[in-house]
Amino acid sequence: MLELLDLPSNFDEMDLHKSLVNHLKDFLMELGAGFSFICSEYKLQVGNHDYFIDLLFYNRNM
Repeated sequence: MLELLDLPSNFDEMDLHKSLVNHLKDFLMELGAGFSFICSEYKLQVGNHDYFIDLLFYNRNM
């Protein structure tokens, strides 16, 4: 199922994460103007607590 990600035979979670994010970025670029991938693991601090957004996207209506 994961052949499209071109992962090595012994991959770890970080390899999987990086490959998925790269493929998502490529997909969003094909959608055209207005779609943006900001980052993965975006740190959001609320008070004294740190939270992480897995994938942060932005969509701007043109």
